[in-house]
Amino acid sequence: MPSRRFHEKSRHGCTQCKFRKVKCDDQRPVCGNCARREETCEFSSLALVSSSRRPLTLRPPPVISVIAAQPSAGFTLQDLELLHHFSTVVCFTLAGQPKLQRMWQISVPKAAASHAFLMHCLLAVSAAHLVHSHLGDCESYRIAAVKHQDLSLSLFRPQLHHVTPENCEALIACASLLVVLALLPGMSKKQDPIEDILEICQLARGVHEIVKAGGNQIAAGTLEPLLRPRSWDDSPPLTQDVSAALEQLDRVIGNLSEPEPTRAVYRVASHGLIKAFQASMLNPDHQSVVFLWLVFIDRPYIELLRAREPMALVILAHYSVVIHGSKDIFWSQDLGFRLVEAVYAKLPPDWRHLISWPLRTVGLDWTWSHPVVAPFPETLGVV
Repeated sequence: MPSRRFHEKSRHGCTQCKFRKVKCDDQRPVCGNCARREETCEFSSLALVSSSRRPLTLRPPPVISVIAAQPSAGFTLQDLELLHHFSTVVCFTLAGQPKLQRMWQISVPKAAASHAFLMHCLLAVSAAHLVHSHLGDCESYRIAAVKHQDLSLSLFRPQLHHVTPENCEALIACASLLVVLALLPGMSKKQDPIEDILEICQLARGVHEIVKAGGNQIAAGTLEPLLRPRSWDDSPPLTQDVSAALEQLDRVIGNLSEPEPTRAVYRVASHGLIKAFQASMLNPDHQSVVFLWLVFIDRPYIELLRAREPMALVILAHYSVVIHGSKDIFWSQDLGFRLVEAVYAKLPPDWRHLISWPLRTVGLDWTWSHPVVAPFPETLGVV
């Protein structure tokens, strides 16, 4: 029987090799392993201790190893602070379910260690949260949030054309965090909540396409808590005011003088609101379900909304009530309010009374700006 191959155990190896539990060749200033992996190589000063004494092995904390994994990305000490803030504070604000919170706290930062686009997005959300919370140097954090958001987008977009099993979960997590950034005042460059919704719609639909392409492998992976909310097939009935508002919306669509194909597009979008309200009722701790409606609405409706067609805007105002239900979350805040306000401003005066319910629900008085209480339905182009 051949004897075991003998090798001398290194007690003076670099920090990175010790963390990965591999043999270090002790070459300085960069060992062979770190040179091949193109990583920063660091030797502990304790490695100078005489070999007659057993040196203390330093195991770097996960936060440091995550940043060190991507030296070319130009991360700073402030970024370490932002990563720590994400893993200790922000992750608990992104969802109410413990499983979802653990996903954001552990799984997502771990994936970010291998994907710079996700790391930058995570840091941008963390910095934006510090600005929102008025903690520390807000101007410095605001600059950091914008910088990391721009870097994330520049790296994220090309990856969408090369989705692989290795990057699909990171892409989904990044798109979800980009939605959060798009919702935050000061982070959007569009200054129009309707345009923000259209951007969020594109991101949400992109996530859906990645999930469909990945099938059960993605749905059952580390992002499973995010992608599988509680089913709303057997949900309780909607509240009386929601039911009445959606029934009224359906009647208005049925009486439009638009061609039947256009009325059918509006009808599908309106009926989708029923599922949106049900999903929100059954998943109060799974805040991302408020965006499901944006995933499943038809593309023709999106184009009608992009053209600011009055009926498309009226439907959007009703959807704003779904978003308003998440108003206590830092990334949602007053979006429902601002969205209804924007719709009111875009609607012709003789259409505005059709959003009286959304206005009241988000806390606006629909009589606050020269309302035209028109007789229904003659002035709306309906028959």
